Amino acid sequence: MSDSTTVVEDGFGFLKNPETGNSEIIRRYTLRNVNSVEVQVISYGATITSIKCPDKKRRIHDVVLGFDDIEGYVQNQPAYFGATIGRVANRISNGRFRLGTKEYEVSKNAGDFQLHGGKRGFDQVFWESYTDGSKVVFTYVSKDGDEGYPGDLMTQVTYSLSDENGLKLAMTAMTTKPTPVNLTNHVYFNLAGHCAGPKALFDHYASINADKILVTTPQLIPTGEIRKVGGTIYDLRSPRHLGTVIPEVPGGGYDNTMCINGTKEEGIRFVARVYHPPSGRVVEVFSDQPGLQWYTSRNLPDPDAIKVPSQEVAGEIPQEIEAPQDASADTPPEMRGKDGALYYKYGAFCLETQNYPDAVNHRRFPDSILRPGEIYKHTCIYRFGLQK
Repeated sequence: MSDSTTVVEDGFGFLKNPETGNSEIIRRYTLRNVNSVEVQVISYGATITSIKCPDKKRRIHDVVLGFDDIEGYVQNQPAYFGATIGRVANRISNGRFRLGTKEYEVSKNAGDFQLHGGKRGFDQVFWESYTDGSKVVFTYVSKDGDEGYPGDLMTQVTYSLSDENGLKLAMTAMTTKPTPVNLTNHVYFNLAGHCAGPKALFDHYASINADKILVTTPQLIPTGEIRKVGGTIYDLRSPRHLGTVIPEVPGGGYDNTMCINGTKEEGIRFVARVYHPPSGRVVEVFSDQPGLQWYTSRNLPDPDAIKVPSQEVAGEIPQEIEAPQDASADTPPEMRGKDGALYYKYGAFCLETQNYPDAVNHRRFPDSILRPGEIYKHTCIYRFGLQK
């Protein structure tokens, strides 16, 4: 972390906190480094609201989707734009899991399963916040029984920005009872600019350090099978042009858990790289987590005018992943974001580092149970750069 990074605090509006009944200020923090990279985060949902970085012509653009004010984030729930997701990111099948001899039932907010922490996950809570030098620290205590989970969970998310343009997310948690924990951040990127839309997204190239993928049901619940990606549309070990591959993904666009090569014991390792040739912008992802949810915003509004050219791509497609279904509420006919921009299907991509979905119900998956006396740790770094 460089001492040259500055942090400025201001307000992002007021909102009634259902836990206290009081109207509270939403705090916003702006981190800025010597390379004109700027990141804004707010205390509602410990959310990334803006990331501004230069292109190869030194023009500055905001490359993440979001809203101009706190009302936009509340009214567009559950978009999850830029938010911290927990206690458990992704899905818990049937909204149930067993710890020892006791079965727990958590809230179901997506049909017969739980998605991204439940009806009021960490994306919708008021986090305490403070600055620690040039870092921004958010803390939240999830009480025993919240959304059905056991134990008081004390969570901390720290954001820092280096002079190498690395945005580091350090997530930790401790608990008073055994409980599943799987935190992530749900930031939506478009390296051409947040308002650039699907046409610009199709110009991106993506590569992911994953030899395998989780096989899922149409509701994106893991079946337990882990399958090699070789010869399929999910093989992104070499850069693939998104305009070519997205139309060939069963169900229309990626929403898949990639199994990142290496082990947690190896620490932080390379996860993914996405490049946008017209702007020259690149984002690289590094993490210590076993999985990456690779998502190309297939559930954003899909106006009839948006047409994706179909191109032939060879490779066997796992049958179990052929027809993903929208896990959230009905997609709104229109979503208007920052600066009045309209956000559409395929208008962004997400790189969500995390444990495997529904790990609490699969013995072969990496352990997701946090126990008293242990510390959950999750580090994710988004590093921005330029390629000519």
